[in-house]
Amino acid sequence: MGEAYGPVWKKEVNYDLSFIKKISSLKGLSLFLPKTERLDFLPMTLDWLTLGEFNKKEVSLEPISKLGKLKSLDLVRNSKDIDKLSELKQLEHASFTGYPLNQLEFLNKLTGLKSLYLGFCRGENLYFLRNLKKLRNLELLRINNLNSISSISGFSELEWLRIQDQAQITELPCLSNLIKLNHLSLINLKNLTCINSLERSHVKELVILDSNLTIEQLAPLVKSKIKRVCINLKRKKETQNIEKILGNRIVPYASTKSENLKNKYYSRWMDKP
Repeated sequence: MGEAYGPVWKKEVNYDLSFIKKISSLKGLSLFLPKTERLDFLPMTLDWLTLGEFNKKEVSLEPISKLGKLKSLDLVRNSKDIDKLSELKQLEHASFTGYPLNQLEFLNKLTGLKSLYLGFCRGENLYFLRNLKKLRNLELLRINNLNSISSISGFSELEWLRIQDQAQITELPCLSNLIKLNHLSLINLKNLTCINSLERSHVKELVILDSNLTIEQLAPLVKSKIKRVCINLKRKKETQNIEKILGNRIVPYASTKSENLKNKYYSRWMDKP
C-alpha cells in the first residue's frame, strides 16, 4: 500500500490492523506487511485476498478458513495451519508461491477450483491435484524436482495451460482427452524433446519459447490441427525454418493469450467496480 493509493506503509512496522475488520463493505485486500503477526482482523466480507510473506512463520492461516465468501486467494510461503484452508469449499481461484507440494495436498479437497497458479515450489508430481475436475486454468512456474506432469491428462475441463522453467520435463503428457484446451504455453522447457501428444490434441493456440526442439522433433506440431502458433527457438535458424513450414499459422506473441495467470486474475479483481 502506498504512493498513488495513499501514504506509504513501512514494512518494518507491526501495525495494528484491527480497524480493517470494521470495514463492513470490504471485498478485497492485498497486504504486504512482513511484520504482521496475526490475521484475526480479516473481515468476513472478503471476496479476494492476497498476502505477502510474513517474517514470523508462526502466523496462523486458520482465520482465512473462516472467510465463507472468499473466491480468490494468493499466498506466499506462509504455511502454519495451511491445511485448514481445505474448508474453503467455495474457492475458485488460488495462487501459491514458494511451497513444498506436500504442503498443498489439501487442494485436492477444493473441488470447485477453476484456476490454479503454482510457482517456485518443489515436488515430484501433481497427483495430489487429481480431484480438481473443474480446473480451467493452470500455470506451473519453476517447480523444482517436478519430473511428471501426467496428472494434467485428467483435467478434462482445462482451457488454458502454461508451463514455464521446468528443466526436468522431457515429454508432454497425453492431451487428447482435453477437448476444451484452447491455449498451451511451453516456455523455457530446455530438455523437452517429445511433443507427440500435440498431433492428436485439441489445442487451438500454442506458444513455444526458448526451446531446444529441433525441426524433426517439431513434426507432431506440423501434423497437428493447431491454428495459431507463436514459436521462438533458441536456434534462430530453426525458428526461421519452422516458421516457413507453418506459414500463416504463425502469429506474434502479443496476439496470444499467454498471459501470466497471477496478473490475469489480479487484474480481473482490480477491474471490478
